[in-house]
Amino acid sequence: MKVRNFLFFLVIIFLAFSCINNNDSNSGKNYRVIESNSVIEDSAYYTINFEYPYFVADGNEDHGLDKLNETVQSFMDTAARYYWGVGIDSVKVLIDEIGSTGKYELNNKYQLLDTTPDVISILMETYSYALGAHGFTALHTYNFDIKENKLIVIGDVLDLSKPENTDKLNQLLAKNFDNPEDCFNTDPTADANFELFGFEKGNLVFYYEAYALGPYYCGSAKVVVSIDELKAAGMWKWGGGL
Repeated sequence: MKVRNFLFFLVIIFLAFSCINNNDSNSGKNYRVIESNSVIEDSAYYTINFEYPYFVADGNEDHGLDKLNETVQSFMDTAARYYWGVGIDSVKVLIDEIGSTGKYELNNKYQLLDTTPDVISILMETYSYALGAHGFTALHTYNFDIKENKLIVIGDVLDLSKPENTDKLNQLLAKNFDNPEDCFNTDPTADANFELFGFEKGNLVFYYEAYALGPYYCGSAKVVVSIDELKAAGMWKWGGGL
């Protein structure tokens, strides 16, 4: 009986392992996220902690992922000067001059919103503090078309060339906007120049930083609009896989 139970257990393990492998092999993706880079610097003057994705193609196929990696890396390379307004050496001088007991902070984290054989969608959240009243979290999204080897803009996804389509989109954003305790005092809007969007399965997601829709203490906002709604409104134009 013990032998039979043990053999049954081995069969279950084998079947479970086979399912995992089949799911992986049928995913259709020819790339992987091989590492999440974390660059940590900590001193009496500043703290920096960066986490961001790095993509690599499987096998010998080139999917242009270097372009996406270089875009993300370029952002990381300039983040301190961009958000603090000064370089690291200047931070030390400023703190010594004013005799501050505080220090500058810069932290970046990311979320993979969706990864398919055709599209990679990333949300980056960058918190910075430069000795002011409070810090600020900035948002960036990167949506990459693997087959076309380019970053996707909102005009690739939605037809906003007509004013009536922009009006329809803004109606959908207001309809799907979750405003707990009525903290935000402005409805979300978007137009042909909108940049903070990403893909989730079956949805297009719009992001708004703190201050965009209301007071700082309300924080950032996220509005999810289903692709079916966008298609029904006659503005969906993306033909790539999701």
